[in-house]
Amino acid sequence: MTGPIQQPASADPRPPVSAGAARVGFIVATVSLYILVGLRPAVMEPWGIPILNGAWFADLRTLLVNSDAHAAGLGTLMWYSDWWYHLHDLGLRAADTRWLGLVCGAAFLGAVFLLLRPVNFREALYGWLVVCSPPVLLGFNRANVDLPIIAGLILAGWLLTRDRRWLRALVPVWISFLAGLKFYPIAAAAALPLTRRSRRETWLMLGAMAVLAGLLAWTLKDDILRAQRLVAIPYHFYIFGARQILPPEITGMPAALPPLAAVALVVFWWRSAPPPPAGLEEQAVVTFALGTAVLTGCFFAGISYSYRLSICVLMLPLLSAIRRQAPPGLARRLSALALGGLPLLLWLDGIICLALNLRVITITISTAVAFRQLIYGLLSWGWITVVLGLGVMLARPVWQQMLGRNRP
Repeated sequence: MTGPIQQPASADPRPPVSAGAARVGFIVATVSLYILVGLRPAVMEPWGIPILNGAWFADLRTLLVNSDAHAAGLGTLMWYSDWWYHLHDLGLRAADTRWLGLVCGAAFLGAVFLLLRPVNFREALYGWLVVCSPPVLLGFNRANVDLPIIAGLILAGWLLTRDRRWLRALVPVWISFLAGLKFYPIAAAAALPLTRRSRRETWLMLGAMAVLAGLLAWTLKDDILRAQRLVAIPYHFYIFGARQILPPEITGMPAALPPLAAVALVVFWWRSAPPPPAGLEEQAVVTFALGTAVLTGCFFAGISYSYRLSICVLMLPLLSAIRRQAPPGLARRLSALALGGLPLLLWLDGIICLALNLRVITITISTAVAFRQLIYGLLSWGWITVVLGLGVMLARPVWQQMLGRNRP
């Protein structure tokens, strides 16, 4: 009896792309795109993200100008905390906008390249579609503080998974520092238990975080109230948040409704989420938890510009791992839905703007915005629901163990 017929080694003329080649390709393609928009910023304009007033890094420039004005004794209105007035004390001036904006963008991209490790061409292409999407380019265009904060959250995920306890102990202080810059990173504290360290260490870390958060709230309360009065984001393109589908200013929807919906969704998923798949890498779990806590917190708290979606880079390693490793079931379906919905959220605004600017569609801006609000609102609510389900899936066994209900 003869054995099975063996195919010659040359039967497949296209060998699979190695993980190293996929990662290098991802980095080269991403850097090339950013160099292109740096040299030819006009390519961003049809996508609805022009250079404001012909100058790069408008958000960073505003912070530096306000810091200079404050140092000169002039009245200013700061959207963030008064910490930013100390830029002048550090020797930074408005004239430093360009090089400092490039440093902020490079810090973001460098952290992303360390975090994302695509293992094949498909993952490399997906990472490129995320990191080079219009909302992320908008954040880079304006040198928004979100980008270096995201780099800081990636660092927090790295610290939390180190073997040395003193490195893990730095994380509450680091999260507090990031929250002092722009308030919302305080939500990252919800990810601290996901390190799966001893119950004692986790409770101590949460206790320290609670003390630091209280000190921040006390010292920054005037800054927070001022920011709430000043921030008025128009309902237009490139916004992200629970209220966009039913703006309370138009519909009269109670402002408390989105947070209540968040609580209801957590309760639902607490009862319905599947157990987490076995064998997930700790750092992927922790960075996913950091990204999910911050992004869902921002979503249900109000309205943000959609460069806040750049935080989703923290979620990609775990979503890819679940897609590759998890057996068929709800966890894998939720991961597929999250991966499938994210490019829609990241590219929908840009595609609509491109269609309007190229006159592929001929409708009024108000009609386009109304259409966008409905479609984007439904998509974002669905996507956040899926992501929250995955977050609860990871957090439930951890909290059960911390409360002594599921001892290892």
